[in-house]
Amino acid sequence: MFNHQSGEFLYLEDTRIYYETTGASKGHPVVLLHGGLGSLEDFSPVIDLIPDPFYVVAVDMRGHGRSQLGTRPLTYQQHQADIQSLIEHLGLKEYSLIGFSDGGVVAYRIASESQAVKALITIGSQWRLSPQEPSFNILAGVTPSPSGLISVRQATHKTRLHVLSVRPLFLGAMETFFFHCLKRQKPRK
Repeated sequence: MFNHQSGEFLYLEDTRIYYETTGASKGHPVVLLHGGLGSLEDFSPVIDLIPDPFYVVAVDMRGHGRSQLGTRPLTYQQHQADIQSLIEHLGLKEYSLIGFSDGGVVAYRIASESQAVKALITIGSQWRLSPQEPSFNILAGVTPSPSGLISVRQATHKTRLHVLSVRPLFLGAMETFFFHCLKRQKPRK
C-alpha cells in the first residue's frame, strides 16, 4: 500500500517529484501514473492485483501529492518529461505503464515515443486525440482482440506493444492483462 511515507524525491531543475517503490527490485518494472488532482495513493486499492514478481513504481506527478508544482505549467508534455526523467533516474531499460485518466494520456505519450515500453494499461483515459498529439499514431492502430486486450503495433516499435484500455470500474481486467502480457516478460537484470 502506498502511504506518502516510504518514498523518495527526484530533484529536477525547478521541482521535486515524489515516488514510492514496492515489489521485487529485480522484477519487471511497472510505473503507475495517477489522474488529475490525484496522487499515488489512488493505486492503493489495486496494488494487490499486481503480482509479486513485479517492481512497482508509483509517482506523484508534478503539483500533486508530495511533488512540488515548480515553475512550469502543468501540461501532458511536462508530465511526460518528468516521468521520463524518473525512469532514466531509476535506470529502467524496459518497463510497463499503468495510467489512470490524465496519467493514461501521459502513458500514451511515453509509449508512442519509447521502445522500452512493453505493455500499457490505461483506465478511463481519453484515446481519441487530435492528429497533432504525439500519441495519435499509436492509438490510430488500436484494434480489439478476442481476449479483450487491445493490440497495437506501431511502425517505430520492433516488437508488439500490448495495450489495455478499460473503464474505471473494470479493474479485474488488470489481472488478465498481467497474466497474458507481462508475466511473459523477463525480469530486469
